[in-house]
Amino acid sequence: MTILIVEDDRPLNDGIALSLGGAKTLQAYNLKEARVLLKEAIDLILLDVNLPDGSGLDFCKEIRSFSTLPVIFLTANDMELDIVAGLYHQALFSGGAPGADRCRYAAAWACGLCV
Repeated sequence: MTILIVEDDRPLNDGIALSLGGAKTLQAYNLKEARVLLKEAIDLILLDVNLPDGSGLDFCKEIRSFSTLPVIFLTANDMELDIVAGLYHQALFSGGAPGADRCRYAAAWACGLCV
């Protein structure tokens, strides 16, 4: 399995890569690097919402225009609007505000991600 990590915080990016053990990881620190690495055979993207050269949400939308590649947002961002936007583009979230689970479930249900 090859996982693309898109996170501008280098120590966090490195820590995530190390924690994934046996998985092959590709690391990008901005969207420009991520776009180049998308040419590789990737099985999963771990994506930050706030990046120095753009929005992870917009990048997910861009990816969805040509792929159904799984995307998981890793973010401390607790804006429910961002959670809904990510779910709308069929991504999953890790992190966020306490109590946002209701928002995640409602958005996932609305997007047909759960039965």
